[in-house]
Amino acid sequence: MIRRDPTARFEYAPSGCNLFAPTGIRLRAGNSTWGAITQKQHEEILVYQQTRAVVVGTLREKARTYWMFQGQIYWEDEGYKPDEVTALILDRKDRKERRVSSAMAKVVMRDDPSLHTREAIPDDVKLLVWQRDGGKCVQCGSQSNLEYDHVIPVAKGGSNTARNIQLLCESCNRAKGANLV
Repeated sequence: MIRRDPTARFEYAPSGCNLFAPTGIRLRAGNSTWGAITQKQHEEILVYQQTRAVVVGTLREKARTYWMFQGQIYWEDEGYKPDEVTALILDRKDRKERRVSSAMAKVVMRDDPSLHTREAIPDDVKLLVWQRDGGKCVQCGSQSNLEYDHVIPVAKGGSNTARNIQLLCESCNRAKGANLV
């Protein structure tokens, strides 16, 4: 797992302040400080970390590797490669954006009473879907606990037309719902 470290930062190390951290820029995270790097090295990290995670330090006693990506510092203790760290951080950001978007949509729906009512699927559409899908789940073929499922959910703009409705058994429908964000 990748964790962001809000306390980690680069800081200027003045000359003569510490025998083990010479003049330059050093990384500080919690109580740990890493040896200084030059201004040029720091500038290269700042450029490179915009598109790919860059190792900026390791903490051997806790087996942690510190990474910088898009202006933030993260740590992990599972031995990931740069591409893996980049992918995990981007995936985390995407999930956060989807959660926020979903929460905002729920607020809008809560505040608009007209969105609380949902039209029933017309009987002729149900009959057409039942005949088209052969009276069985389109995913697993089960004939028990069947439900009419909107391929594109009504909340996301889907309609009550036969093209947008399919037969799913209860377990396949729940599994599909768990994957929607």
